[in-house]
Amino acid sequence: MDDDVLDQMLATALAPIPRAADRNFVLAVEQRIAEHARYCAERRRHMASFLADGGGLLALVAGLAVLSRLPLFAAFIAPGWLGIASPLTLVALLWLAAHSSLRISTSSPISRNSKNGPHAASSGG
Repeated sequence: MDDDVLDQMLATALAPIPRAADRNFVLAVEQRIAEHARYCAERRRHMASFLADGGGLLALVAGLAVLSRLPLFAAFIAPGWLGIASPLTLVALLWLAAHSSLRISTSSPISRNSKNGPHAASSGG
C-alpha cells in the first residue's frame, strides 16, 4: 500500500462528521471577542490618560522646584527639597488614588458578564 493512499484513507476515516456550526456558541464567542476589543480600547484610553496626568504631575513637580528657589515663596516652602516633599507626596497620593479607583471601576467586562467565571473567556493566553 502506498503512503499517499494510506494517508488519504486515514484522513477520511478520522475526519469529523460534517455538521452545521452551533450558532449559540458562535454568537457567544463573537460577543466575547467584541467585549475584549472594547475592553482593550478602554484600557488604552485609560493608559493615555494616566501618562498625560503623569506628565502634568511632572510639570507640577518642576514648578514647585522652581518656586521653592524664588525668594517670594521661600517663606511658604521650607528650604531644600524636603520642604516640597509633603506637597508632592500629597499630590502623588491623590493622583494614584484617582487612577486606582478608576482602574477598579473599569474592570474587564468579560469577567463581569461571564456565566462560567472570570476565566471562561480566556483561551490559554
